[in-house]
Amino acid sequence: MNGIFEPNQRMIMLQMMAGDNDYSLNNGILQRVLVEFGHGVSLAKTDEEIDWLADQGLVRVDDLGRGMRVAKLTRRGLDVANGHERIDGVERPGPA
Repeated sequence: MNGIFEPNQRMIMLQMMAGDNDYSLNNGILQRVLVEFGHGVSLAKTDEEIDWLADQGLVRVDDLGRGMRVAKLTRRGLDVANGHERIDGVERPGPA
């Protein structure tokens, strides 16, 4: 079952950032959001997914120290979150 949850987790993260006023959320908040959506993930796993999103150019990451990281959506990330672009490894959003 390894690898079947990540596409959904990544889309959730992108959509939550898209809904934030400044398009950014910290890793702790993203972890809590994933848990609320039924993904019992660790902070380390959340950070892995943030790094994956950054490698794809979908977010930029600021390391604030002491384990606090902030992911900020890029324009491309917003396009993926809204379903205007598809990326392998990110679940496609459902129709509105």
